[in-house]
Amino acid sequence: MDLGSKLTRHWQNFALVSALLLQPAVAFTEAKTICADKIMEAGTKVRLRSVEVSALPNGLLRHSWSSGNIECDTSDDLIVNLSINGKKILANGFPSLEAEALFKYMQSENSKMFAECKARFYGTKETFSNIYLPKLRSFGADVEEIKNQFDYNFSKVSREFFIKKFYEHQEPLARLETYEELLRNDATNSIDAKECITVADKALARETDFRKRIEKLETQVAQRDEVLSQQSIEIAKLRQEFQKLEGIRESLSAELALYEKPRKLTAIIDLLKNAEFVEASRLFAELVSKFSLTEKERERLEIIAIESVRPIPGSDKNGNRVGYQFLVNLFPENKYYRNKLASYEK
Repeated sequence: MDLGSKLTRHWQNFALVSALLLQPAVAFTEAKTICADKIMEAGTKVRLRSVEVSALPNGLLRHSWSSGNIECDTSDDLIVNLSINGKKILANGFPSLEAEALFKYMQSENSKMFAECKARFYGTKETFSNIYLPKLRSFGADVEEIKNQFDYNFSKVSREFFIKKFYEHQEPLARLETYEELLRNDATNSIDAKECITVADKALARETDFRKRIEKLETQVAQRDEVLSQQSIEIAKLRQEFQKLEGIRESLSAELALYEKPRKLTAIIDLLKNAEFVEASRLFAELVSKFSLTEKERERLEIIAIESVRPIPGSDKNGNRVGYQFLVNLFPENKYYRNKLASYEK
């Protein structure tokens, strides 16, 4: 491999390292298990066997639980969206708009840094092609002298500098030690090297600031999770209290029915004996809307109603009409009562 290919390969590695700096680690586990774990973190329990998985048009997989109205959308092993009981817990992979905006800002800043170093790479590549390659390809080239000149230019950049500025602060940034190897084989002068160092300093400062802000957001999320957990406990207690009160209400309703039905039947009987059929029909409608009448109870009301209707003169059409109206209400399918009612309605 000639020197030009080697330099190109090193700078390609540099570009790859820069692009991966801020990428999160991915845990390769089953998506449904990841969903279940995240749902449990939010204070809700689900069963893996009850999950329903479907493919969405955008390529995501949706894991649904009917209990709790839970939907968890994943891409590979990453949770993209999560909602519980209609409430968004995660959107686009983040628990809050602030966290998502911060991540996009970090990506933007990293892209800017990559663009600056990429421009430096092409400038160095041009210098290498215009200065070093012609010398190396000329007849009688003093290879040793060219090598000494090349090494001298890169000796102005200290390897210890990068170790101090990057490796000591955060272990993942140890990969930036690659910069030292790239610069050692670069033809950039000392001024250019200092500019690259300045860019690296800015990147480290931004990374430190990002880490602090992310830790702050994670603390806020943990606090909100604790609040949600406490609220879930309170809701469970209120539901138990509600069920208890509902049971008491049903018990009281059943007890009240034991007294209300006989009381209303007695009131209707008294009204029928006094031929007050209109009020009797009103109370009868209330009675059957709440309670079921036995055949014996209906027959008893029928006998009393007939005893009150018979004495009414035929000329009193209204009296007969309201009387037979009650009997029709009592037995809607009785043709005799219906015909009598029709005759008095003419």
